[in-house]
Amino acid sequence: MNLFVAKSGGRLTVGLSLVASLVIPLAARARPASVANQPATQTAGRVAILPIEFVGPIAEGVRRAVRARLGKGLGTSGLLVVARQDLNAALAPKQHCLSKLCLRRLWVQAGCSYVVGGRVQGTTGDYLLDLWLADAKTGARLATVQRRCDVCGISAVGQQADLAASALLAKLKATRRSPAIVLVDSDPPAARLYVDGRYAGRTPQELRLAPGSHKLIAHHQGFLSSTRSVTSVAGVEERMRIRLLRDVRPQRSLRRWGWLTLSGGIVAAAAGAVLLAVDGRQTHCTGQQAVAGGQCPSALNTSTAGIVSAVGGAVISGVGSFLLYRGYRSAD
Repeated sequence: MNLFVAKSGGRLTVGLSLVASLVIPLAARARPASVANQPATQTAGRVAILPIEFVGPIAEGVRRAVRARLGKGLGTSGLLVVARQDLNAALAPKQHCLSKLCLRRLWVQAGCSYVVGGRVQGTTGDYLLDLWLADAKTGARLATVQRRCDVCGISAVGQQADLAASALLAKLKATRRSPAIVLVDSDPPAARLYVDGRYAGRTPQELRLAPGSHKLIAHHQGFLSSTRSVTSVAGVEERMRIRLLRDVRPQRSLRRWGWLTLSGGIVAAAAGAVLLAVDGRQTHCTGQQAVAGGQCPSALNTSTAGIVSAVGGAVISGVGSFLLYRGYRSAD
C-alpha cells in the first residue's frame, strides 16, 4: 500500500493506492482471462462451442463456414462465445466432451453456462446439420435441432448453421419459461415423498419444481428412509427411481427376543416336568422320624407347581416361536 500527500491549487489532496499486482493475478487464476474481462451480468450468458464432428467428404471451406456462422448466430443473441484458446485449455487433453463430468468441467474452468455441439453429415452439396445445446452445469440437453441443406454451396451451408443457432436459442428461451419436471418412482412403490421438507404425495409422483437444487426424502414402513438431491433445470424432464433398503433392525430385535423367550419357556417346561416327576416322593428323614418299614411320614407335593410351570413354559415357548417366525419371515 502506497500513501502519498500532495498540494495542488492550495488544496491538500490525499491519495491512497493499492498494489494491484497482489490482487489481480489471484483473481485471474480462478477464471480464464476472457472471462475475467467480462462484466458479471454477461458471464452468466456464456456459451462454449465444442468441436463439430464432420462425417463424410466435407470440404474445409464448408467446415470453416459452419463453425464461423454458428458462432456468429449464437453471438448475435447476446450470448458470449468462449474463446477458442480458453476452450482448448479446458478440454485438454480431450477434444471430445459429451459426459456430464466433462461439461461441468467446462462450466468451472471456462466459465460458460451453455455448451453447443453436434455433427454435420453429407457429401458434396448435400448436408445434414444435427446440433444440440446443453446446460454446462448439469449436462442436461435443453434443445436439439436438425437442418438439411440440399445442393448447397459454402454460403448456403453457413446460412443454415446460422439458422440452426437461432433455432437452438429460441428453444432455449421456451425451455426457460417451462417448469422442471421430475418423475419419481420407488421400490417398493407407494412410498411417502417429501420435497424440501414438504409432503408431495406417494410414489410414483410427477413433480414440477422450480429450477435449482432440491432435497427429496422417501419413507416407507419397514424400510430405511432414503434422501436424494436433485438439480432441476427449467423445461427438462428427468426420471428418478429410489430404491429403499429394508430396515432389519426390528427383525433383529424380534429374533433376539424370540430366542430368549423360547429358551425361558423350555427351561420352565423342563422344570415343570421335573416337579411332576418328583411329586409324591417321600422326603428324606432321620431314623427317629421314620415310621415302621423305614417310611417317612411326609411326601413331596409338587404337582400344582409342576403343572403351572409346565403350562407356563409351553405358553412362553409358543410366544418365542411366534416371535422367531415373525422375525425370520420379515427378513426374507
